Amino acid sequence: MLTHGKRKYGRLSERNVKYIVMHKIRDKSTRSIALEMQVSISTVKRVWAYLLTYHEYIPLKKRGRDEKVDLGEWKPIWSTQKRL
Repeated sequence: MLTHGKRKYGRLSERNVKYIVMHKIRDKSTRSIALEMQVSISTVKRVWAYLLTYHEYIPLKKRGRDEKVDLGEWKPIWSTQKRL
């Protein structure tokens, strides 16, 4: 099914990851968790596999626009670029 740029499923948050882990520990099926939370089955598998492998929650990407850099931080970068 093509979605034309729109997400078919929602994004993960820390709360969602903890919910997935809690229900997988309680031996709930991957498919039922995915349908309940409106995330893909592969996402639930990915979160669970990461926990089993590394014994920690999956790291989430930062959302939103990057923070603006101060002018003081740019000056050393500009000076090195001018030398090159």
